Amino acid sequence: MKNKTRFYFKRFILISLGPVLMILFQNCTPFITVEQSSTSSFPTPLPPMNPTSPAALYEQSAFGKTGLQRLTNKQLLLSIESIFNYSPLAFSSNLPIDSPTSTYFENDFESLSVTDSHIQGYNSFAESYATKFIESPSRVSALSGCTPSNDTDVNCFSQFVSRVGRLALRRNLTASEIDNYINKILPIAGSENNFYSAIQTTIMIWLQHPEFLYRIESEGPRTLNQFEIATRISFLIVGTTPDKILLDAAQNNQLSTEAQRLAQADRLLDTIAAKRNISSFHAQWLGYENSVLLAGMEDKMVQETSDLIDRVVFETDSDWLKLFTWNQTKIDAELATHYNLPSPGPQSNWVSYPAGRAAGILSHGTFARLGAKFNDTSPTLRGYEIYKRLFCGVFTATIPASVDIDNQPGSPTDCKVDRYSMRKNPTCSACHSITDNIGFGLEKQGAFGEWRTTEPGLPRCVVEDKGSYESTDFKGLEEFANIISNHPNTAACATKQLFEFSIGRKSTNTDERTLKALHGQYIESRSLKSLFKALIKSAAMTYKGE
Repeated sequence: MKNKTRFYFKRFILISLGPVLMILFQNCTPFITVEQSSTSSFPTPLPPMNPTSPAALYEQSAFGKTGLQRLTNKQLLLSIESIFNYSPLAFSSNLPIDSPTSTYFENDFESLSVTDSHIQGYNSFAESYATKFIESPSRVSALSGCTPSNDTDVNCFSQFVSRVGRLALRRNLTASEIDNYINKILPIAGSENNFYSAIQTTIMIWLQHPEFLYRIESEGPRTLNQFEIATRISFLIVGTTPDKILLDAAQNNQLSTEAQRLAQADRLLDTIAAKRNISSFHAQWLGYENSVLLAGMEDKMVQETSDLIDRVVFETDSDWLKLFTWNQTKIDAELATHYNLPSPGPQSNWVSYPAGRAAGILSHGTFARLGAKFNDTSPTLRGYEIYKRLFCGVFTATIPASVDIDNQPGSPTDCKVDRYSMRKNPTCSACHSITDNIGFGLEKQGAFGEWRTTEPGLPRCVVEDKGSYESTDFKGLEEFANIISNHPNTAACATKQLFEFSIGRKSTNTDERTLKALHGQYIESRSLKSLFKALIKSAAMTYKGE
C-alpha cells in the first residue's frame, strides 16, 4: 500500500501543484540575506527612541516589506492539531530543526530557508502522521461529517476534501480542485479496497502542500484577499491557522473594515490559544523559550511566568511594562521554598514579594537563566542579554567567544567581584562597564532564581548586589526593575520586539516611522492587548507591500 500511495502522491503533486510551486519559488529568492558584522566591539550609544502620534501605524504601507513565511515547527504542529483534532507531537522528531534567525523570534521569514533535509523531513512526518491518523475511522468521520458507504464513496470523500481542505489550505477549495482530488486520489481507495487509503494520501498531500507549509501572498503592492487577511490575523494573535469562524468571516467578506477585524481580534484575544501565543512571544523575546531550567521545576517555572503574563495582559489589562515591577507571583510551596518566599499554602496561589524583590518577571527562575553558565550566573553575560533585550542596546559585534567558555575568569578561590575584572581594564571597559554593572546589581538572584546572600561554594564572599546603569546606581532587583520601567527606551524596545514578531522579520531604518508610531500607540494605551488590536485595525493588515 505504501508504494502505491507514494506513487499517486508524487503524480498528484506534479500535476496539481505546479502553479503554486511557481509562486513559491518566485517569492523565495529575494529574502535570503546575510548580515555583515563589524570587527569593533565597542557599544553604540543608545539613541533616543521618541514616540510619535500613532497615526502612521494605520497607514497602508506601515508594515513595510512582508515576505514568504514558512510555518515554524511550532506553528505547523499547532495548525495540524487544530485542523485534524489529533496531536502530531509523537511524530515531530521527523521535522527538520528551524534555522537560527536574525531576530529573537522563530518566525523570521528571511531566515526560514528550505533544504533537501526539510523536504525529506516533511515527507517522513506527513507519512507517519497520516498513516496513524487513518487507523481510527472515527477521526475521519468526525471531520467529514459522514461515514463511507463503500470503498469509493465519492460524496463522503468530496465532503472530507471540501471541509478539511478549507482548514488546511486556509481558503475554500474550488469545484475543479475537489474534482481533481476525486479523479486522481480516490482511485487509490478502489485499487486497495480501502476508502481510508485515499484519505491517507490526501492528508500527506496537505501536510506538504506549499499553501499549508507557507503563508503565500503573491507579489504586491496589492490589497490582500479576505482569506489572506484571515491568515494574518490568526497567526498574529493565536500563532496558528484560522479557525472555522474566521474563515467564515473571510468567505462572507467580513474582514474589510476596522470594526470587522476588531471584532475578530476581540474574539481571538479571549482564547487560550492567544494566551499561549503571547506567552511564547515573551519567552522568545526574554530568552527563556528553550532555557534549561531547574530539573523537576521546569513546568512550574514556566507556568509561573505564564500566569504573570496572563494577569498583566489579559486579566487586568494593565500597563504592559508592569511585567517588570509586579509585586506578586503565583507559585506553589515548592517554588516558594526555592525562592525563599512565603508559602502560598497547600495550593498554588499569589504571594507578595518582600521589600526589595518586587520585580515581576525579573524575579522568576525563567528570566534568571539569561546568561547563566557553569550552573551559576555570569554578570557579564546576564548584563549583556538584558542590555540587548530590554533596552535594545547595540554592540557592533557579539561578545567574544572566549568569554567564560571553559572556566570562569580569574582564580576560582577569588570572590566574583574580583574574578570579573574586565570593567577595570581600559581596553575592555567600554562594554564591560555596561554589562557587568547591570549583572553585579542582580547577583542575589542565582542562576535558577534562587535567593542568596553569599556566592555558591564561597560563603566568605558576601553578595552586595550593587549595580549601575547609565550613571544611575541601583541595589538589587526591585531598584533595577524601576529603572527598566521608567527608562524612556524600554517601551520603544518592547514595541520594536512586538513589531518584529508581528511582521516576521528584522526591522530596518525604513521602519522607523512605524516603530515610533507603535511606541506612540503604547504611550496612549499602555495595554499590550490594545497594541495587538491596533495592528489588526491598521490598513496595513489588509495590504501587501513591495
